[in-house]
Amino acid sequence: HLGAENLHKVGAIGKAGYGWRTKLVDENGNQVAQGAVGELLLSGPGVMKCYYKNPEATAETFLDGWLRTGDMAMEDEDGFLFLVDRKKDVIITGGENIYPVQIEDFLRGHDKIKDTAVIGLAHKRLGEIAAAIIELKPGAVCTVEEIDQFCKALPRYKRPKQVFFDEVPRNPTGKIEKNKLRAKYAGENIVSAQIEDRQMVILSPIGSQKLHYLASLTYSNSLRLMTTREFSVTLESPLAFVLTASLCVSQQ
Repeated sequence: HLGAENLHKVGAIGKAGYGWRTKLVDENGNQVAQGAVGELLLSGPGVMKCYYKNPEATAETFLDGWLRTGDMAMEDEDGFLFLVDRKKDVIITGGENIYPVQIEDFLRGHDKIKDTAVIGLAHKRLGEIAAAIIELKPGAVCTVEEIDQFCKALPRYKRPKQVFFDEVPRNPTGKIEKNKLRAKYAGENIVSAQIEDRQMVILSPIGSQKLHYLASLTYSNSLRLMTTREFSVTLESPLAFVLTASLCVSQQ
C-alpha cells in the first residue's frame, strides 16, 4: 500500500509495515548498498517459524532468522522497495547479472510483439546467455534481425543472444510458465550439443513417436544468431545425429 501521497512511487511495493523489517542481501548474505539489487529478506510477526519436520528446507529458507523470499529487489533513497525479478530467474552471463523482467518489459515495447519471456541458456564460456522467446501479434511478421536491431538500445550484455518465435505459455493467474520454456529450449527434455560455443543443434520429439524429431540447426557468429534451419527427421540414435550435425555445422 503506497497511499495517495506516494503516487509518484507507482511500481514500488511500498515499505515494511508496523512490526516488520526488510533488508536486501547479496549472495553471501551481506546487506547491499542502497540502490543496489539484492535478495529481499523479511522479519516480522507473520513470518512462519519453520517447515514442519523438514529442517533442511527450513535451513535453506532462513538466514539468521530472516525469511528469504527469493525475490530480487531494489530500495530507493526514500526506502521504497521495487521488485526486480525472481532470484531463480536471474541470468549470470560473464559475471554480470541480467534480470529477465527488464528485458521482457523492453521487448514488449516493440509494436509487433504480443508477449515475450527471457530465460538463460547454458554457455561454456559465459556461463549463461539470455534467450528471448517472442510471441508475435496476430498477422505480424518479424525477423531475428529486426529484434537484434531493436535491442541495440539495450546495454550489450543485456541483449538476447538467442531469439525464438513461439507462444509464451502463462498459467491461469497470468504468470509466465518459464519451467516449460526451459524444458523446451534449455535442454531439460531435449537432446542438445554445442560445438565451439558457436553452433547448436536441437532435437525436439514430435508428438508421441519417439523416433520422430524436429531438428533445428542454429548458425551463430560471435554469439549473435544468424539463421536457423528446421526440418523433420526419423532416426534411431538422436545423440549420434546431433553430434554429426554439429560437426558439419562447425566446418562451414
